[in-house]
Amino acid sequence: MKNIVVLLVVCVSFFSCKEREIDGFDALSLKKMVSKDLDGSEWVANSANAYYDKIVFFKEVIIVSRGGTEEHLGYHVANVSAPMPEVPDVLLLRLKSFLSLNDIFLAKDYKTLESQVIPGHGDETNYFSDYRRIK
Repeated sequence: MKNIVVLLVVCVSFFSCKEREIDGFDALSLKKMVSKDLDGSEWVANSANAYYDKIVFFKEVIIVSRGGTEEHLGYHVANVSAPMPEVPDVLLLRLKSFLSLNDIFLAKDYKTLESQVIPGHGDETNYFSDYRRIK
């Protein structure tokens, strides 16, 4: 009888955990949501001293432009490590590049986008800029 009770508790715990994962948001589901919702959107810098002139979301990559040169970068949602019941107010999109720091901060309503870049390799300048959506 004791084994049946333990088995029942384990089963209930397992299924309740599985249910929470399905109902929550994790880094992968948020990336898919951002990729789908922002595919084709274009953002331009509001500041002349921004590291990137333009940021474009294209499927599951982000295309960044600097001085006429484009680079296609993968990214991941860095500020979500476990399933969450709702989307955080700001998503931290960490770009996969060789720069010391290459982050994009995106509001959950997709109305504001900011970037922070520290190139490294001898240049420790902190480039921080906001962007406006043009498409």
